[in-house]
Amino acid sequence: MKIEDINKIYNRFSSEQRNISRAEFIKEMQDLTCPKKMQKDLSDIELQKARYRSNKIRIDKATKNG
Repeated sequence: MKIEDINKIYNRFSSEQRNISRAEFIKEMQDLTCPKKMQKDLSDIELQKARYRSNKIRIDKATKNG
């Protein structure tokens, strides 16, 4: 996302709604819209889901056999 577009979004907020600086807002928005970061976040979520499923299977087997 272009900085000009991010600034337009930031400017739409009233001064009472702005709880972070413009620089922080720009950094946050760039992080949120960065394709590499999005892919990494998605990979992390998929890994967590796989671990959860694996642990659930182990727990289910242990309670069934125990």
